[in-house]
Amino acid sequence: MDDNFDNFKESIHQQPGLGQILIKHYLRTQPQPQTVTIPPHPAPQLALPQQRLLETIAIALDQAGTANGGDPKMIARAIQKAQMLLKSQSRGAYHLPGADDLWMFRDVQPPDPDWVVEGLEPGDIGILSGPGGVGKSMFCLSIMAAVAGGTDLFGVWQVNKPGDVLYLYAEDSSNTVWRRFHALAQGLAFSDDVISRMHTVCIKNHAPKLMLQGAQGLAVPQNDVVYELSSQLHSYPNPRLLILDPLVKLHTLEENANGQMNQFLDLVASLSDAAGIATIITHHVSKGSVVAGGALQQSARGASAIVDESRWQVSLSKLDPKTAGEYDIPDDSRWKYLLATSPKVNGTGQLPDLLLERQPDSGVLLLSPLHFGSKPTAKSQPNRQAREDHDEGVPIDEE
Repeated sequence: MDDNFDNFKESIHQQPGLGQILIKHYLRTQPQPQTVTIPPHPAPQLALPQQRLLETIAIALDQAGTANGGDPKMIARAIQKAQMLLKSQSRGAYHLPGADDLWMFRDVQPPDPDWVVEGLEPGDIGILSGPGGVGKSMFCLSIMAAVAGGTDLFGVWQVNKPGDVLYLYAEDSSNTVWRRFHALAQGLAFSDDVISRMHTVCIKNHAPKLMLQGAQGLAVPQNDVVYELSSQLHSYPNPRLLILDPLVKLHTLEENANGQMNQFLDLVASLSDAAGIATIITHHVSKGSVVAGGALQQSARGASAIVDESRWQVSLSKLDPKTAGEYDIPDDSRWKYLLATSPKVNGTGQLPDLLLERQPDSGVLLLSPLHFGSKPTAKSQPNRQAREDHDEGVPIDEE
């Protein structure tokens, strides 16, 4: 294994910048007894072929280590695969990633899902959709707090472990987020350790464009922006989640064009894979879906690829009269409540709906006591512990 590892280091030194990121990922995910010294290199812009190469190698190394507890033979095999890819890339030839090791798939128990937020694993793209002003940004702050603290979101949706979260917001001012975060912190009493894993950046009026509309309708990735985001994420001790709020501020593409939105989301997915994170992008819903309630899978505005290419979609909506009636909420109190539903979650079953109550003075979202009330989906799976008890045959107290 040592020879393979040394050869691997030597070969990637021919790829300035890329090798540093790969070694950092390797050492973060695999315990290594030896000390690795990497010669300093200038920070170049990563071209798309390098990003895709980085994605493939990082996944190969991560799978080899995670599924086999750091088995040297499996790691050596992953390194050999990486070396082949590096050689093919240096020749300017396209090379498919190595085939899956189906013997390992057959013989080795696969790892449990690593939920950043339930249904969303590292490398996945999630879409948080809802009409303007419904509370998406406050919901994002709640997600950030849950992931940074390693606590289940609103006590219901599972969060596996704590990690660093980068939240870029382009519609609110920093003073607005200051007020919201201060109100949220008063209720949750964040420790210094938790706050150290939260990273918020106001990009209002100067949002980074990940892709631009080029000649003849082509989508042109902005490698300097991609590299800046990648470098920022890799600077954190344990990056877990990137939140981009909202989608419309991050490109100049045509949102109704499936091809362009496919390219944009592929770029974000490559960035997520390389950093070992999940990404949540907020997005507005169409006017028609607002009238209809906004909780359908295709309620998100623009091309269907925006939802189709994501692995996780959560919709925020105000309560319509029918839904309010199911919770016995008077019509004049509907304005206080939001419903978070999951029209699409690929990695698990549909998540239980969240009935949230907006605090009138601060706008902070809390799980409503009525969440455990009369609506069937909320009552049958009220929280994570009750869901686990249900799976184990333990009666659930519904009073």
